Amino acid sequence: MLYSKLFLAAAPFVSVAHGWTLSKSYSGSDFFSDWTFITGADTGTAGSVQYVSESTAASDGLAYVNSGGQAIIAIDDTTATSNGGLRNSVRIESTASYSVGTLVIADFAHGPNWPYGGEIDIFETVNNPTNNQMTLHTSGSCSHDPSASETGTSLETSCDSTGSNNDGCGVTDPSSSSAGFASAGGGVFAMAVTTEGVSVWRWDRSSIPTDIKNGGSDTSKFGTPVATWPAASCSSDHFSDLKLVFDITACGDWAGSSAVWAQSSCASSYATCADAAMVASNFEQAYFEVNYVKVYAA
Repeated sequence: MLYSKLFLAAAPFVSVAHGWTLSKSYSGSDFFSDWTFITGADTGTAGSVQYVSESTAASDGLAYVNSGGQAIIAIDDTTATSNGGLRNSVRIESTASYSVGTLVIADFAHGPNWPYGGEIDIFETVNNPTNNQMTLHTSGSCSHDPSASETGTSLETSCDSTGSNNDGCGVTDPSSSSAGFASAGGGVFAMAVTTEGVSVWRWDRSSIPTDIKNGGSDTSKFGTPVATWPAASCSSDHFSDLKLVFDITACGDWAGSSAVWAQSSCASSYATCADAAMVASNFEQAYFEVNYVKVYAA
């Protein structure tokens, strides 16, 4: 029933190892100061949510910084809704835009103009998945090379989302699920988009590289990425004016489709996604708990 993601929207291993400079850090009490709260219906995936303003999100406990300095981004988990009713949720977009030559490192304690300009999904999951998915959505002439050096498993090769098929070219993380990731204390994601390509890494709390723990950004010490799209098959001109986005929605085109729902363990308890979405307690673990998001420029 749940569709949540963190994405950047609008070679082998990417190794621009040195020269990254911290340009922005979203963390602590000022976390929400440089984000725009998108309001209204979910027009992107037709989810059963109503995105609310910053003031409403704050008063309803859907967007705030907790006593530990962690940013909470959540969907309402207290209100019973009617079948097909809309549940309050949050979608935020960074006020700053980023382009090629960007490294993003995000530490989660808990997690759940398109396509021109590109969309890079770093954390993308629906219902009760076994694995997280990392995906590119672009205009034409961009593809994923399954032979690239990565630890994940290729799902689709065409990233072109300009037509009726907007699945994009996804890669599944072999050792990550949203539930398992949260119960293990979360971890860190990193994404680099350069002229050499796009790469995404993910580490559990116990395996975060020492370089990152010490505030570093040396991608040569990150190891093999979970997912990578070399420039040879997806050139950097597919990506420009990208914004960071946190989004939690319910049901909709993907999570709510009958075929996807039938494959979920949720289907054993509820006939449809809409039935499950009426029950507030199903969303108790549907939130991001963010220690920081750091953006570096080459």
